[in-house]
Amino acid sequence: MSDYVLGQGPAQAFDQSTSTKYVNFGVCNSTYGANVINCGQDTGLYLTLQRGSSLLVAFRFWIANSYPLRDPMNITIEGSNQPQAALVLGSSWTLIYSGSSGLDIDPGRQSFGQMQGLSSNTVKYSSYRLLIRLKRSTGNFVQHSEFEMFGS
Repeated sequence: MSDYVLGQGPAQAFDQSTSTKYVNFGVCNSTYGANVINCGQDTGLYLTLQRGSSLLVAFRFWIANSYPLRDPMNITIEGSNQPQAALVLGSSWTLIYSGSSGLDIDPGRQSFGQMQGLSSNTVKYSSYRLLIRLKRSTGNFVQHSEFEMFGS
């Protein structure tokens, strides 16, 4: 489930601008105003690469400008080579990473988290899906500014 504010949706996670951010409320909506641990968790986005299939070897997050409690802490990354129409189906994705977002230690606002390598990934995929499984603390959504993917 996803609920995000106009101008703070999935495109902002990949727009190469550290002054924008991606926000997702998840099971809480933008008017709910809750301050609970599950708001924004189990949410995410997917990206189809314009250059075609690529082997994802590492990633890192650029932290947004506000409140560390909204930082993604535990994530999964999945890959798919299915056609665009099949990407909304859960069965079209293969898990390639489950673990830390690289933000175990708060790097401070508007800075990069630790680079996370994916040495076990050996398959090139044309699409990748990022799911936020856990955020740092309570709050009404999860946020980050950029999600950088490094591949070959």
